Amino acid sequence: MTTKIKRIKPERVAVIHNCTQEEQIKKLSMILVGNGNPEDGYVYKVIKLGDHIEAINEKLTGISGIVKELHEDSVAKKAVGKTSDQVKVDHREKLRSILTVISTIVIACGLITTAYFGFVNSRKNDIVENKVESLGTPVLTNPRGVIMGVPDSTQIRFWPKDFNDTNKPMK
Repeated sequence: MTTKIKRIKPERVAVIHNCTQEEQIKKLSMILVGNGNPEDGYVYKVIKLGDHIEAINEKLTGISGIVKELHEDSVAKKAVGKTSDQVKVDHREKLRSILTVISTIVIACGLITTAYFGFVNSRKNDIVENKVESLGTPVLTNPRGVIMGVPDSTQIRFWPKDFNDTNKPMK
């Protein structure tokens, strides 16, 4: 099954005006120059608008001068106030810098002390391990120093781990 597509052409529409060129000129004359009354025309209104813009610019120029004077006065007042405030700020800045230096020195001393004791303790642990290893194998001797055999029922206990509960049977 084939489908045919029908193309629709746009319709052309003609608009017929009843006005003539003379009527259009009259309308434009009325809009632009007021047709004998210039205050109603846009040309006159645009000229008046330019005058208003000039007046506004003059007012803004006067205001900017006043703002500039007020800004200079406030800057001068701040400069006078800064002399007394500046001394306080300088004192605070010096105090902060001194505290920063002191805290840096304290932190550095703490790090050096930590490193020193860490090194010393690691050496002490090595020495203790060497002493324990050099003890040898434990043996039982009689009072004369002769090595004795250990019976099978002999138990080795450690203090206080094996003696904390006397009612507890040994493992």
